Amino acid sequence: MVPFLWLASLWRFGGRGSKGKCFMLLAIFLGCCPMAHATIVLLKSGKSVDVQITERGEDYIKADFFGVPMQYYFDEIETIDGEKVGASSVQEQPASEGVPPPAVEGGQPVEAQGGPADHADEYARQLLKFMPFVLVQKGVTDDEVAAAAEEFLGFARNYPASKFVKDVRCLVEVAAFSKALDRADREKSWQLISAVEKIASEYPGAMFDEFTRSKLSGLGKAAAVIHAPIECLAIYMRSYWGQVFKQWQVTIDSLLLFKEKLGFMEGLPPSLMEDVYERLITAYQSMKDISSATALLNEAQSRGLSADFINAMRGVIQQ
Repeated sequence: MVPFLWLASLWRFGGRGSKGKCFMLLAIFLGCCPMAHATIVLLKSGKSVDVQITERGEDYIKADFFGVPMQYYFDEIETIDGEKVGASSVQEQPASEGVPPPAVEGGQPVEAQGGPADHADEYARQLLKFMPFVLVQKGVTDDEVAAAAEEFLGFARNYPASKFVKDVRCLVEVAAFSKALDRADREKSWQLISAVEKIASEYPGAMFDEFTRSKLSGLGKAAAVIHAPIECLAIYMRSYWGQVFKQWQVTIDSLLLFKEKLGFMEGLPPSLMEDVYERLITAYQSMKDISSATALLNEAQSRGLSADFINAMRGVIQQ
């Protein structure tokens, strides 16, 4: 599968040799193992999720889904561990019992912030509901992604003046793009890149909101692009399109442009820099352009990326 910018590519491009593939196998194994103290939540949509409940409110539960904070309202839930939702059907598990409280990265807010017109609380609720579809998990159908997107877009229609509208529109296209890549649908995925370009043109120089960045940045290495300006998102998506369909020159041209536009501005996560260099080096290596791959490796080293990363990339070049 290809979670938020494409988990499927991590085996080929994020493996970093035998050590990276062992890590990937471990991640897959852990992802398939039952969660400790898991609670089975059956939603009214018919979908069942295994989560660890961390908080119970009057009309909702908060839960941990493999490190991703989720929130479900009782009107969405059919049963919890086989019991109808009611006052006694949910027991809160404190964070001290294996689930840490949500982290605040780089001073980013745990709660959405905004004025009355932004409807921050409603956005937070809708974003948390939509996050599993940004991940595009196995077993999620096109219809389920479309239904979730339609509900998420309802926020933009109901509150067009909200500062979060740009985030909603972009994330809906990203989820559809990820699903299209999973189906190997070249034409549809390319159209969705164009859709993101159009959205970015309406918000020149805009960034994703701090709340959005704080929630999505933990979804994987490629998700670090959430910290880049929105205008760079389509370029990044195009690089993955080239990667999935083995159009190496598209990947190279897109990543070089992404790198040039971004200038690796201060404050970017090192994981984003590593992702760009890793995929560029791998693409050049796939095209047998060893001199360009080596030049990029030297550039990455000069930027102070970790010794482990440099050594891993050196191994890629030598393959």
